[in-house]
Amino acid sequence: MIEKGASDAEKHDVQALMENASVDFTANPGKLDAKAVRKVLFRAFWYYGRFKIYYPRPLVDLADSKETAGATVYFVVLKKDYVLPGLKGLYEDPQGWIAAVGNKADLYELELTFQKKKGRWQVRRARLHAIKGMAPG
Repeated sequence: MIEKGASDAEKHDVQALMENASVDFTANPGKLDAKAVRKVLFRAFWYYGRFKIYYPRPLVDLADSKETAGATVYFVVLKKDYVLPGLKGLYEDPQGWIAAVGNKADLYELELTFQKKKGRWQVRRARLHAIKGMAPG
């Protein structure tokens, strides 16, 4: 689901992204509902133009009930033709990936809360946090 979301974002496909949102979806900062998030996404896509999203293996926590889950995704958004060498090789090493990104790009942390409804996973909550000038430790 995270891989598809990154692909949909690179395609600027707001509708596909929002199809994964639950009815009671909210996003922070700002406690935005799905309608407000659509507007933010349109503006962000316009600002970035053509881009690529890079991220290491997401940190996923599936609840014992297997009806809810949480995920943390660290990622960078880079102009389509800009490349940070070595990131693909660090996919399975999130700490190494974060260290490699260092101060070379704006690093973001996306925390997602999922719920399973009628056998389908949906995003219930999203929290985006910019980690500027992060010095991994």
